[in-house]
Amino acid sequence: MLKRQPKKKPLSQALSLSKLTGSSGELHILMSHANNLSKLNTAFEHCLPKQMQGKFQVNSLDKQILTITCHSAAFATRFRLLQNQITQELSKQLDSRINTIQIKIRPARFSAQVQLTERKISKENAQLLQNEAEQTTDEKLKEALSKLARRCE
Repeated sequence: MLKRQPKKKPLSQALSLSKLTGSSGELHILMSHANNLSKLNTAFEHCLPKQMQGKFQVNSLDKQILTITCHSAAFATRFRLLQNQITQELSKQLDSRINTIQIKIRPARFSAQVQLTERKISKENAQLLQNEAEQTTDEKLKEALSKLARRCE
């Protein structure tokens, strides 16, 4: 005869955040800090104009100084032009005073390699370059022009 399976709790209850972090105070503090930064980042994103949303990451809020990072110096410059408005808006949303916003630039790392292709020139341009190379007295220029002339189609 088959035995009846015991009732099991849903996985979401067994893996709840409070149960996982309850025994470790340090992990609970870390998760709380990450949650606070996530909320702060969301509030910050709502204060930004549409073209700037998603371009910045909130790093910390310490002693009324908000530290953010972005991948582009151009966006950092655009942000600085609107910094006072954004600071005021964010202070209203958070019900706390933010005095300054520090911007740090961390360029994105490029993973794609640029493939170089050899360019070809027309036969007419190659002939013009070769004629110039023959008439010039500068040896380095003559060599460079001859090298370019060999790149014909």
